[in-house]
Amino acid sequence: MIGALFLIIALFIYKPALNGGFVWDDQAHVTKPELQSFSGLIQIWTNPSATQQYYPLLHTAFWVEHKLWADNPLPYHLLNIGLHILAALLFIKLLSYYTIPGPSLAGLLFLIHPVCVESVAWVSEQKNTLSLVFYLFTWLVYIKYYESKRPLLYYLSLLFFICALLTKSVTATLPAALLVLFWYKEGDLKFRTHIKPLLPWFIIALISGLFTAWVERHMIGAEGSEFSLSFVERIFLCCRIICFYLTQLVWPTNLSFFYPHWNVHVLYQSWIQYVILVTAITIVLWLYRFKSRALFSGWLYFCGSLFPALGFFNVYPFRFSYVADHFQYLPSLAIYALCAAAAVLGFNALAKYSRLGVILVFAACLTLATLAFNQAGTYRDVKTLYTSTLDKNPDAWIAHYNLGILLAHDGQFTDAITHFSEAVSLKADYTEALVNWGDALGQMGKPTEAILLYQKALTEDPNQIEANTNLGLYLSKVGKPAAAIEQLRRALRINNTYAPAHYNLANILRSTGSQNEAVEHYIKAIQLDPDYADASLNLGNVFLGQNETQKAIKQYRNALRIKPYAADVHNSLGVALTRVGSYDEAISHYKKAIELNPGYATAHANLARALLKMGRNTEAEAEWNTAQTMSSRQ
Repeated sequence: MIGALFLIIALFIYKPALNGGFVWDDQAHVTKPELQSFSGLIQIWTNPSATQQYYPLLHTAFWVEHKLWADNPLPYHLLNIGLHILAALLFIKLLSYYTIPGPSLAGLLFLIHPVCVESVAWVSEQKNTLSLVFYLFTWLVYIKYYESKRPLLYYLSLLFFICALLTKSVTATLPAALLVLFWYKEGDLKFRTHIKPLLPWFIIALISGLFTAWVERHMIGAEGSEFSLSFVERIFLCCRIICFYLTQLVWPTNLSFFYPHWNVHVLYQSWIQYVILVTAITIVLWLYRFKSRALFSGWLYFCGSLFPALGFFNVYPFRFSYVADHFQYLPSLAIYALCAAAAVLGFNALAKYSRLGVILVFAACLTLATLAFNQAGTYRDVKTLYTSTLDKNPDAWIAHYNLGILLAHDGQFTDAITHFSEAVSLKADYTEALVNWGDALGQMGKPTEAILLYQKALTEDPNQIEANTNLGLYLSKVGKPAAAIEQLRRALRINNTYAPAHYNLANILRSTGSQNEAVEHYIKAIQLDPDYADASLNLGNVFLGQNETQKAIKQYRNALRIKPYAADVHNSLGVALTRVGSYDEAISHYKKAIELNPGYATAHANLARALLKMGRNTEAEAEWNTAQTMSSRQ
């Protein structure tokens, strides 16, 4: 019954996000083309750099999901909602074991609280929902082991724990959480009974946490001046973060996808009040433990589960903000449990006001559900998400950048440039924004201005591969092929595995008559990116010009495999097929090109020639006249 009720509530709350697509880094989590095969699955487990984060069980889940429903976002959203509901039900069961008052209310608060929306509505955060399910299963099975001392249950719970770690390593806090709750329930901890069985868990958790920290620093990029904080600064940051999350749980009215990025070096000395507050709460609750261990246990669980995100370890998202709603998805369980217990105990103590209490709780839950519904609405599409973020945090340079990318993709280059320039004004060394700003100017036919921005990006980072590559491209567009070739060769010295640099260099070499060298770079670009359709098309054109028609046909077919609706590729394949006498197939491709682009005069003319070859003179004349008419209008 409660499961059905939770399903109805969750579907209502998350309905605005169900039709939302992928956002920000979702495409890096939903299995990439190069990992979609069985060998890709092996790479997920054996190569830490194959995926954005080394969470192989998570990415295995995404791999399976991709096999089931490919790139359709709806099933990913539904699965995340289902996992969230399951976690809420498991949470209720866990609280019932500890006889904590109001377990169903606590589960409901977890289900409907707005801070959970980010974890549920954002596909990438399946790492949160799935890992929490494993986490809670681990806990429940371990309780069964603790009561029965059956070895099978111990190893089963350990297996679930490893699954949780392989989904998201913040679950490494579970062994400590188990000890906290054993202390809460029994009043003391015994080495043989409580601590010794969990020693292997602590070792596994430590290894997992340290490995994740190493990956974050050395493979994802969580290092540099942005992360250089002193220990004292990290202590102050820790207290500031704890107070921030408590505030968001109590008053969740200004939630944002990106929160302001605090300048810790400047602000930390003004955060003494947060240090005092956290210290005072800890001391008071510790002293109060003789009357009730619940409050101190909940506080320890909350702060301890937050520990991986309190600033003592560098994680890449700290580049954008030190706080995010999804960081407290697991730790917030303690606050829901304490609030629900307080409400139920309050009802019992003030029985004559219980009706009023029920009304207040209902009103609070309705308010939370409404806020969560509105927050889910910000995920209805990626543009709404970034626009909403900027309404709340205009200084979110990453949101300006992401919105600029989206607008540029839609051809709204002027608006995109506004956001790129704002991102650069907020973060002067933001080379990615400078590069994309330059790209937008280039698309608007302003290559000279684009060049200036690429050069500015290179003063910030001389090895920025996109800036080096695009500078070469636009130098060629302003009539400086020699400088363009030299610039692109420099780009390849920086990174010889960057396919666009090979492609752009091949285009310029081809335009200057160096056909053979151009072929080498086209081939290299395709080897690095087998789905590089433009490289296959241009390589086919070179082969066609060298009368290597069969090689050209092979490249055109490869380009069509990637871009089946590209009219120019159909036309080029038709030309090659005409040369080898495959007129029927050539005609079908010319007609397809015309279907895709009715104003394609060249395809009409080529179709006329092919029809003429087959003796279909009347049709040929009609196509030729159409081609001539179109050409005269252009």
